[in-house]
Amino acid sequence: MTAIDTVQSRRGAALLEVLLSIALFVGAAAFTLGASRAMLGNLDRAHREQQAVDLARSKMAELHVGLISIADLQAERIIGVGSLENFNELPGEQPLWNIQVNASRTEHADLSLVELIVSEDSTHVDAARYTLRQLVRLREVNGDGEYEADDLLEGL
Repeated sequence: MTAIDTVQSRRGAALLEVLLSIALFVGAAAFTLGASRAMLGNLDRAHREQQAVDLARSKMAELHVGLISIADLQAERIIGVGSLENFNELPGEQPLWNIQVNASRTEHADLSLVELIVSEDSTHVDAARYTLRQLVRLREVNGDGEYEADDLLEGL
């Protein structure tokens, strides 16, 4: 082996080291980007699921205090909750929410088991969905379409 062969083999080894380090760096970067993308997807899904939970609890509370009836819930496709016009704070398209309501009598005369199923009307494969079941005392509607006054409110 001559001196020229030794220098060329050292250059070849250095080139191989550089190529190997670049390949390792690209692989680590691809792994990091994939993990970041998965994390952001999971955060988006968690945000949409939290919106479904908030919507179900809000509508159950409105039903419980008599602000809405079961018929009102069944006919609704919802963009916002209560006074919130923009339920989705993030820019872009707002998800539409569908509410399915099931009510059944219980052994207690004045309580009904109400089940609210809130689902996202979306093309997402993992569309958000939440089911809330609660015992509720449904208020009776009088002939004028108004709810009967609650005895607890008398004298206030």
